[in-house]
Amino acid sequence: MATGSHPNGAISVAGSILCVADDDLPAFTARYEKYINRAARADAHTAVFDLEDSQVTLVGSSALNSILPRDRAPKLPAFVAYAVTVRNIDLTRTLLLDNGFSVKVCSSADMFVRADQALGAAVVFRPEQNS
Repeated sequence: MATGSHPNGAISVAGSILCVADDDLPAFTARYEKYINRAARADAHTAVFDLEDSQVTLVGSSALNSILPRDRAPKLPAFVAYAVTVRNIDLTRTLLLDNGFSVKVCSSADMFVRADQALGAAVVFRPEQNS
């Protein structure tokens, strides 16, 4: 992805998260395998598609809270989050807090701004070295 100069330090899109009903996860996984012509790394609650520079994660609704604590999908299926890589996670955290955003920690130790503060989809911020 192209390098940007956004004030939050974002330099690339690292992925997106699609939340689906638990019973629909196998069908959505099969559909996405056809769409992008590759197999997913899957377990009972998620399917992760590794792309060249990013990932698409499908998650069953009952497991969303384990990925994005205290966040939820308004209606299913829904893209509930996207991740961006940032140059300096500490500067990004400071910028977000100084501008009135509440910053949470993901299960991956990345940080995120909840969907209700980010125009409907959570924004996950990931340090450049973890991309």
